[in-house]
Amino acid sequence: MKYLVMDCAGDDMETIAPRIVNADSESDAIRRYQVDHLAHTPMIHEFVEDSTEACGFAYAFWPRWAEEAGMMEDPARRAEAEREQEEGVLRFFGDRRDYADLYLTHLKARRNDASVSLDAPPEFYAYIVMNFEDYADLVAVPVSEIEITA
Repeated sequence: MKYLVMDCAGDDMETIAPRIVNADSESDAIRRYQVDHLAHTPMIHEFVEDSTEACGFAYAFWPRWAEEAGMMEDPARRAEAEREQEEGVLRFFGDRRDYADLYLTHLKARRNDASVSLDAPPEFYAYIVMNFEDYADLVAVPVSEIEITA
């Protein structure tokens, strides 16, 4: 069966393009969209590779208290924030310690050189899009149920 899979958050419609997916169910269509399409997009790769505390995937794990003005000027406070970020990454990846280690190595390398890129397998990005809450607003609608109006 064919499903139209799209993002219902509204604010990302310009960057997360809808797709028609062949699948056995709505949940299978969403999973296929995440794994076969979304995980391979430059947008997702850029989002994951961005290690700044202000945006990107790394931001999801950056402690909010560390955003206060002047907090990062103190090396001890910065180290504490980085430890909290590391703990958040470990929690997110759970049993996939290999993915957590890969991402933490990337974060540490990017702190010294912002041009360092992440050499990760496609399954790594698929894991993120399937488990990160920002990609939970995907819906699948059977194409046969879409009404066309003129």
